[in-house]
Amino acid sequence: MRRRAVTSLVKDAALDVKKTIFIRSGIAGGVDEENSALGSVYINNWVISWAFGHHYLSDQKQLAWSPPGCTDYATPGHCGNYTRNIMENLAYKINPALLNMAVNASAHVALENSTEAKKLDKTFAISAVPKVMVGATITGNDFWIGKANQAIAEQIVRRYTHGEAKYTNTAMEDLGDVAALSRFGLADHYLSIRGISDVDVPPPGKTEEEIWKTGDLYASALAERNAVIVTEAVIAHLLKGTA
Repeated sequence: MRRRAVTSLVKDAALDVKKTIFIRSGIAGGVDEENSALGSVYINNWVISWAFGHHYLSDQKQLAWSPPGCTDYATPGHCGNYTRNIMENLAYKINPALLNMAVNASAHVALENSTEAKKLDKTFAISAVPKVMVGATITGNDFWIGKANQAIAEQIVRRYTHGEAKYTNTAMEDLGDVAALSRFGLADHYLSIRGISDVDVPPPGKTEEEIWKTGDLYASALAERNAVIVTEAVIAHLLKGTA
């Protein structure tokens, strides 16, 4: 679902979605952190916009970012509150009660692994054991890779959440989903579940240019399976509660 699809569902007179839980389940790019194995699944606690602010090349020809000015985004009197915006919030905090439910529902799931994923984990010197974790996702339509962009993503998440959240994965659709739901007072009904299919930096000894030419190193089949495993556990828990 993208923003228009979500809006169409909510506005459909034949549907009553007042009590519906909307779940975005899919794959995402991850970070080169020791405990973030390929195939791990993040239940996201924040959805953050990548696109706002100023992405630019510094005088030293390095990628850089500066936040949007108050007049560019904030409602009057709320400069620095990135969860309140005239047009669209820059950050959405997932409903803590819904997040905790999802974490508890998936606490004992058994994630799968694969030989290919373990090889990639070894290449990046990260854990070879997929886990279910909580983190923030940053979303936008840009495809990017590299340490400089990863540092920018970390900076954006830290600023927009006032240090509350940590950047752990990146995908495309989540911001559109929750922004559309927010306009109908349904943002608290949203969950984002993402399996890690790749790492958003080149492997040691490779450059960003080489990866763009040859393609990223993916474990997408494993990430898809594990995202489904966690999502099914969450749905089963929700259905049990309504039975």
